Amino acid sequence: MKKRITLILSVLCLFVLMLALASCGHEHAFGTDWTGDDINHWHKCDADGDECEEVSDKAAHTFKVTSTTASSCDVKGTVKETCTVCGYVKTTESAVLGHDYVEEIVAPTCVKGGITIVTCKRDGCDYRAEKNPTPITTHSWIEATCTEPKKCENCPLTEGAMLGHDLKETVVPPTCKADGYTEVTCSRCDYYEKTTPVDRLDHLYNKDDNPQEGVDYRVITKPTCDEAGEAYYICKLCHRAYQSDESRIEIPATGHKEVYNVIAPTCVQPGITEIYCSNGDCDYYDTKDEVPANGHTYYMEEDAVLGTHFVVTLEPTCTDKGTRSYICTVKDCGVTATEEKGQKEIDPLGHDWGEPVVQPWCGNDSNYEYKCNRTCLGVKCEETKKEKAETEVRHTYNDGSIVVAATCCEPAVYKCIACDKIVTAYADGEIGLPTNAHVYDEVLEVVPSTCTEKGYTIYGCSAGKCGTTKNDTYTPLEPHALGDVSEQGAVSCLICNKSYVNVTAGSDKGSDKVCFGCGNDPCTCEGASADWEGIKKPDAPYELKSGEEATITTVGDSELSIGYGLIVLYSEKAASFTVSIYNGEELIKTYYEAGITVIDLYEYETVNKVVITATEDATATLYRPI
Repeated sequence: MKKRITLILSVLCLFVLMLALASCGHEHAFGTDWTGDDINHWHKCDADGDECEEVSDKAAHTFKVTSTTASSCDVKGTVKETCTVCGYVKTTESAVLGHDYVEEIVAPTCVKGGITIVTCKRDGCDYRAEKNPTPITTHSWIEATCTEPKKCENCPLTEGAMLGHDLKETVVPPTCKADGYTEVTCSRCDYYEKTTPVDRLDHLYNKDDNPQEGVDYRVITKPTCDEAGEAYYICKLCHRAYQSDESRIEIPATGHKEVYNVIAPTCVQPGITEIYCSNGDCDYYDTKDEVPANGHTYYMEEDAVLGTHFVVTLEPTCTDKGTRSYICTVKDCGVTATEEKGQKEIDPLGHDWGEPVVQPWCGNDSNYEYKCNRTCLGVKCEETKKEKAETEVRHTYNDGSIVVAATCCEPAVYKCIACDKIVTAYADGEIGLPTNAHVYDEVLEVVPSTCTEKGYTIYGCSAGKCGTTKNDTYTPLEPHALGDVSEQGAVSCLICNKSYVNVTAGSDKGSDKVCFGCGNDPCTCEGASADWEGIKKPDAPYELKSGEEATITTVGDSELSIGYGLIVLYSEKAASFTVSIYNGEELIKTYYEAGITVIDLYEYETVNKVVITATEDATATLYRPI
């Protein structure tokens, strides 16, 4: 239904538009200038100069205020509005305000009449009018005074002369507070004048006749224990205490009134005597007679009770010690010890091995293996240990498991059938041990004999190329090439530089010479060569009794000391000797020798005593190098 109505209206509008165009008879051309009245504006059609009545863009003005003029007492105000589209101006007037009157009444005086003045109080208005005049009044007279004649209070008119002052003098004597003077006053007015000044008097103080506080002087600052106080004399004339040098009194300091508080020592705090002052607010404080703190007292016996006498401050573990910290038994203390004297160690618990976790077998070298079962400080102990089984679990092998065959000096190497370990043969006669079948048939070196060393041949093993050698085929010693005998009785070999000493003939050595190095002739030792020029002549022989000690600290006139060298002990008959060498009270070494004994002191840092004991009675002689 709605669609049908809309279609009908559209057709009707189109018909009306066609009718209008047909009635005008031309195409409209609207101008750009605006035409309008006081309500609307529009554009007129001016096509070909025809007087067409058609318009376009017709609309009501949109005004904006462009200027205003305010109303005054006697002039109207205006408001101008302009259309923002076409520029049309509309003016609107407002009514005049009229005067806003105010009246001022001027009272009459003795020289001028009164009047009422009327004005307008609006800003910018100069309206003024007068009304209600009143006549002048009579004079209002003021009587003459000491300094002025009779006069009207409302105008400048005067009559007669002024009266002049009726003066009176009063003498004011000087005091200790002010100068003296003469006062001049008038009996009719407030005239006042000071004349004839007189110097003030000195203050009068009672300084000698037992002055009293509050009467003769006033305390300004009271003395304290260590600071003086201050007071000033009171003047007998003016009864005031002036603070001046001539009236000042110094009050000596009182000194402290000491009281004592003895504080006994405690476990940790030292004892002390505190000193206070009892004089009012004095904050004096000192101490004396300090006594050391008593220290804590602990009950650390075997029957000490946990929680009462001690606490465990560090739990022991399998391997680490724990700690007991004891509690101070002094009343009201109860401190748990932190210092070492108040603590005891708790022995380690040791590992709890239990049963072995691995039984011995050839793969673990025949060991029982254990793991600790203990939990310490909340942590499971991870320590393990091994114990060798009493019976060794042998590796299992056969000829087919040989990795490396045995040689003359090296065992065979096998791979265990049970554990796959590479092992060497057991050293108890089983197959695989070194053969020891060396074949020394390679001559490596021929060493000739000397006067001190036998010659020999060095052979090498050719069986397993093992590098072992053998010395064989020894040759006899060559004789010494001895030089001349020195004044000290020494003789040296020109080849080996070994030194000898002549001793009593008839020795069982079959010679009258003895080597310092080994006590033999010919020399067979490998000791250091003697590089001294001679030897000390022998001292008197020692008479050695069987089982008795002979202690030697000097040889000749020299003390035993560092690097002394060699001492030769010779007995005329075969005897066994015990020779002990000492450094201080420390026994260094003991020799058990027979016949000729050579004591080499070079190898010791310090030697200060040699003790010789013979197994049978003997006479022995000492020789030493120079």
